[in-house]
Amino acid sequence: MGAPKTTTLALRSVTYRTATPEQSQIAAEVMQLLMRAIGSHADLYLGGQPSVSTAFDLAKGSREYIARVNFLVRSPAVEGHPKIFLLPDEAQEVRLDAEPTKPLPPDRSHVMIDLETLGRAPGCKVMSLGAVAMTPEGPGPTFYRVFDWEDQAGLLEEPETVAWWGAQDEAARAALFGPNVVRTPTRGALVEFSAWLDTLGPFKHRRIWGNGGDFDAPILAKLYETAFPNDNPSAPSAQPWNFWNSRCYRLLKNLRRGIEFHRQGAHHNALDDALSQADHAVRLLNALDAWADV
Repeated sequence: MGAPKTTTLALRSVTYRTATPEQSQIAAEVMQLLMRAIGSHADLYLGGQPSVSTAFDLAKGSREYIARVNFLVRSPAVEGHPKIFLLPDEAQEVRLDAEPTKPLPPDRSHVMIDLETLGRAPGCKVMSLGAVAMTPEGPGPTFYRVFDWEDQAGLLEEPETVAWWGAQDEAARAALFGPNVVRTPTRGALVEFSAWLDTLGPFKHRRIWGNGGDFDAPILAKLYETAFPNDNPSAPSAQPWNFWNSRCYRLLKNLRRGIEFHRQGAHHNALDDALSQADHAVRLLNALDAWADV
């Protein structure tokens, strides 16, 4: 009668890619694995509760829900008997038909913006603007200007924000206050930004994203209003997007907290912040399959 000589631990991962996140199906598959383990007399340890995520496959143009569960299997190695494994391979993968995604409409543009300001509410001075176009393939063309904020007469500098800037990283401060920084007159920079947006798609369908519905877009809209005053209420506004097409990146990122944010460049540099947020937003919108819905 052979005696156990060693005990091995084998990590096994089971992945299911399906068109819908049906928890009952996942539970049924997990039960099947448990029954298989009991039948083989192996000791089985769940590595955690089944997790569900979603991914966008650019090559196939499809969205897939992914269910994954990990196990640790302890199997005695006995002379003359093979090791007992829960599964023959390191992982088993089952694919069902994936749900087609809704593509990004060809006339719609999505743009992430970031402002560096001297206040926290509409009506404050704006020092710089960074913007990044976004598509399902990733961040695209960029726009960046440092404003000559001394020409923003009538707009405010909040003492608390001015003091806050004094305590920020040197790289972020140098991009705004350094001796070699090129500052563009505010009206000219805004005209250039509007023209850049026109290269991305029509006015009617452009979406402007900012980190909070109460910060970037409203502050930039107020800057346009101040720079280009209009005494005729029926005349079109200089603001280069419809107010109902403002979008909140802060809300978007809270819908999928498991998708990591990756910092690019210097914190509180308008273009670097916009690039970091755009990269994150693209991955969030792909995971949510929401390009046509927002």
